[in-house]
Amino acid sequence: MDENVPNDATIRSYLLGQMESEVLIDRIDELMLDSEEFSENVDVIEDEIIEEYVEGTLSPAEKEAVESHFLRPQERQRKLQQARLLSRCFAAAERKYPEKARKASKERYLPFSVLSQPRLQFSMYVGTAAIVLLTLLSGYLFWSRRQLQAEVFRSNENLAQEHERSSGLSQQSPPLAAQTSAVMFAPAPSVLLSLVQPGLRRGDATLPELTIGAATRNIHVEIAIPPPGGGEYNVRLETAGTAAWHKDRIQALSAPYGAILMYDVPAQVFAGGESSFVISQKGEIETYSFTTSRE
Repeated sequence: MDENVPNDATIRSYLLGQMESEVLIDRIDELMLDSEEFSENVDVIEDEIIEEYVEGTLSPAEKEAVESHFLRPQERQRKLQQARLLSRCFAAAERKYPEKARKASKERYLPFSVLSQPRLQFSMYVGTAAIVLLTLLSGYLFWSRRQLQAEVFRSNENLAQEHERSSGLSQQSPPLAAQTSAVMFAPAPSVLLSLVQPGLRRGDATLPELTIGAATRNIHVEIAIPPPGGGEYNVRLETAGTAAWHKDRIQALSAPYGAILMYDVPAQVFAGGESSFVISQKGEIETYSFTTSRE
């Protein structure tokens, strides 16, 4: 190496903050900016210091220098975290795969004639630890994939059950449409109002009837929407031409015979007599009329 280029021992003292010569400090700073080769050499020595710190082979003075000066930059702190992670992975691999670990240990400590410089030993150590880490990560990813597949399978089963339930409700629509009344009761405090056919008016046919009990708090409304159906709808409750309640962007549940719109309305907003739910989507409007009575 050029005589004007600091040696490894000098660089090590520089990294540990043990150098007192301002001239040498400025020289090393200058070389790190101007020489890529020198900067790479500094990085290797930096990695060697981190390895020795993790292994606990530093002298007490060097250990104190590492903790008080060397580890101040966040980049070196990240390198230390990575080195500790690799060390733990290597230790775990030794427990789980003792034969492979012994083989890796032999390769890690080859004779000096093969590995003529300590930095090459460190590079092999990092490479071996990286392989072990990849092996453990592969096992974890395989386990995670199995868990995800099981979760997807359960979700698909739930969706299939929901689809069957929705299809059953849709297939009930033609018989309900033929009926003159669509009154359905549920245990208080909730009552179910099912509206099947839009456009009914007094005189055309008998309107569906909603009966609200004294203990009723909510009305659960289900409206059958003709094909193609689906998407979001705006809903407005009107009584005698006056809006009593509204809710926008209600998502309809798609079904083979159109869609089903489901939502809850407070019981107190319903007035006696004829009322209508006005359903609108992209400028298209449908009206579902019914009558309300109270017990």
